[in-house]
Amino acid sequence: MRPCAAFVAEPSNDREKSLLLERAATAAYVAYQRSSDASEEAESLTVIARTYADRSVWRPALDALRVSLELREVAEVRQQYERLREDHGFRLVDYSVDADAASPRVCFQFSEDLPGRRTDFSPYVAVGGQDKPALSVQDRQLCVEGLKHGERYAITLRAGIPSVVRETLSKSAEFNVYVRDRKPLVRFTGKAYVLPRTGQRGIPVVSVNTTAVALEVYRIGDRNLLETVVGRECAAVTKRRDEELSILSFVLVQPAEDRCRCRREAAPEAKLVVAMLQEKWIIV
Repeated sequence: MRPCAAFVAEPSNDREKSLLLERAATAAYVAYQRSSDASEEAESLTVIARTYADRSVWRPALDALRVSLELREVAEVRQQYERLREDHGFRLVDYSVDADAASPRVCFQFSEDLPGRRTDFSPYVAVGGQDKPALSVQDRQLCVEGLKHGERYAITLRAGIPSVVRETLSKSAEFNVYVRDRKPLVRFTGKAYVLPRTGQRGIPVVSVNTTAVALEVYRIGDRNLLETVVGRECAAVTKRRDEELSILSFVLVQPAEDRCRCRREAAPEAKLVVAMLQEKWIIV
């Protein structure tokens, strides 16, 4: 196969380069669709993969190379695929420790989505001191649940973890993770403003890793308390009412001639709206 013009030509700018690569990908795809020979199809897919890679569109480039290798095994293409897969394929990206939760966990983030809950990941995750760790999966994240605060864990992710893009984790990874204690926290259990007359007479306070709490009690007058309680609930209603009043003011301050002209030129719906607004204004 002759070299593609997009790879031989030297574009003068990025826009011209992008245009040539798009044309090369289109031509290679047409050749792939029309060909009935597996070798020609594989070569067309290799060209398509290269056009994507030159534009840093990694997932389609990897998929095209994988299908090309399924049609015809070529050592050079295999090397390109493995090199591209190592840098931009399915891989472990990062991990995080959720230590502030009541039940801490360690979560590992991957570059692609993981299979659903029906997939058993236990063969691929080993936690020191645990025979079968509790695992959870969501999108691109795999979490080890049920850990304890103040403990250190040796976690191993074994090669072979599957993904939805028909790639597996190529290398194993080992982690030595420490789950710190929760940050000090103090909070009330609710947001009620009025204490009950009977039964519980106090305000429960929940604390985490806190030995003492400094409290200041203020007396709020009835007027200020009413404004605090009602303010948030009425904010949205007040805003809507202000908007309605501004519309009504606009309608009513227009000169009589403008209002008449508005009634003559407006559609029946507009007349109805004006009439309703005026009627509502009278009621207010």
